[in-house]
Amino acid sequence: MAVEFAKGLIVAEVVSADALERALYVAVSNDSPVEHALLDTGALTNDRLDEELARGDAPVLHDVVADPDLLDRLPAGLCSRLLAVPLRLDVRSNTVDVAVVNVFDTHAAEEIAFHLQANVVAVRASLEDVERALRDRPSYAALSGRSVGSAGARPHGAPALRHPETPPPVPKLISKRTPPWGTEVGVPHDRGSDIPIPLTRRKSMIPEAAPAGENDLAALTYARLGGGLSLPDAALVRSKSSSPAPELVPNDQGLTIESLPVAAVEVTRSVDAPQAPSTSRDGSAFGATPNDGATAPEAVLPTPPDTERGLPSVPSISLRDGPRTESVVPRPPPVSVRAPSQRPSGAPPISVRAPSVRPQGEPKPRTTQSFPAPDTSQAVAALRTAHDRDTILGITQAGARGVARRVAIFVAKRGDYVGWSCTPELGDEGELRAVTVPAEAPTVLAWASAEGSYLGPLDPSAHGAILSVMGTATRDVAAVPIRVSGKTAAVVVADELGDTMIGTKRLEEIARAAGEALLRVVRAAKK
Repeated sequence: MAVEFAKGLIVAEVVSADALERALYVAVSNDSPVEHALLDTGALTNDRLDEELARGDAPVLHDVVADPDLLDRLPAGLCSRLLAVPLRLDVRSNTVDVAVVNVFDTHAAEEIAFHLQANVVAVRASLEDVERALRDRPSYAALSGRSVGSAGARPHGAPALRHPETPPPVPKLISKRTPPWGTEVGVPHDRGSDIPIPLTRRKSMIPEAAPAGENDLAALTYARLGGGLSLPDAALVRSKSSSPAPELVPNDQGLTIESLPVAAVEVTRSVDAPQAPSTSRDGSAFGATPNDGATAPEAVLPTPPDTERGLPSVPSISLRDGPRTESVVPRPPPVSVRAPSQRPSGAPPISVRAPSVRPQGEPKPRTTQSFPAPDTSQAVAALRTAHDRDTILGITQAGARGVARRVAIFVAKRGDYVGWSCTPELGDEGELRAVTVPAEAPTVLAWASAEGSYLGPLDPSAHGAILSVMGTATRDVAAVPIRVSGKTAAVVVADELGDTMIGTKRLEEIARAAGEALLRVVRAAKK
């Protein structure tokens, strides 16, 4: 329920604060619409509720016929809970017309726009008409707790719903006792996965070598005692990682063994030798016999200066620091400076834009061409300077033609509505002038004269004379009266509106300006 509507009821002293609080409590307790709670608690009568809801600035729809395809796409019980009925989908503009009981509350339009991923235009309908459209939905009585038999019979020509709406399933609460040793958080699916993994060190990728001989051990012992280590023996010094030692390249200025995970071993020459050292393990420097199967002992090898001993130049082994990881504070994202949209304090918005984010898996919507909103400022300005009836009605028809493609004007004469003029797209103007509709007949002309505006289909049984000139009509025919001193002087009938909501508003502006112009002409004639 909209806050503005609730405040309006209290400010206008329609209901007291206690009565409104009691109705809200009943609505929350019974999970029913607030409109039903206001009636059930006796806070408002049906006529008084319709009178307060009619204050909304929205077109009125009398013949509410639900679209079964759109109902099937909505969650079960949503329309019954929100008292909203989807009417039709305009594929070109991706707009859904929805009949709602309370136009002050935009929650219904926002929910339907989210589920249908479309723009929503809300029109006002009475509670009785919405209940009549939803009376075949089984979830309506279950959710609202009201009988829909009193809503009246189905209007003639209203299609039956193909898939009855079912109430949402009631969740089952499963209770489970907690054992003394605690609640089990998970049960493994495969008991074989409980076998512990042995904590063994992964073997090196270097192929196993034969045990070191006595000569090799003597050479290594000599190196430990400070005698240095030749280049072939230095290649045996490996880390505990799994990467093999790189091959020795002759005439290389440096040799890097990146085998440690944290530090790297870099082998460089202390002095440049004229020739590359021999890679064969002859052991002549230490008096050892060649043996390629020797393995490197896990020891830290000293690097004494070899030039002082008169030995050939040997490489020195130094540790190089590994890559450093610096913690960089992430830069905060740019702050959006877009101001939030402010809702005007006047008439509540009834057009809801669909969310921009599309759920995954849904097809990409088809790109449609947007048309600019009709401009009626020129027609309104021309009506302010018109000085006779024919000119005023001609300007009115021309201005309405910018809103709708098919326009006709009926004037009130001696208790009847007589065709005056029409656009060529609607039909022959001579045939229209021969049409006479009684004012008491249940037509859109009488409805617009009594209620102010009409938007909906034309009943063939009551509009046979008008349809004989039009041929066919869409489901969105608008009728707006031209009033002079509170009395209806003419009615503008328009069909094939681009946007029903905006088009109806523009027609009302033109009709209001035409009524003021006719009043000016009447007053000038009396002088």
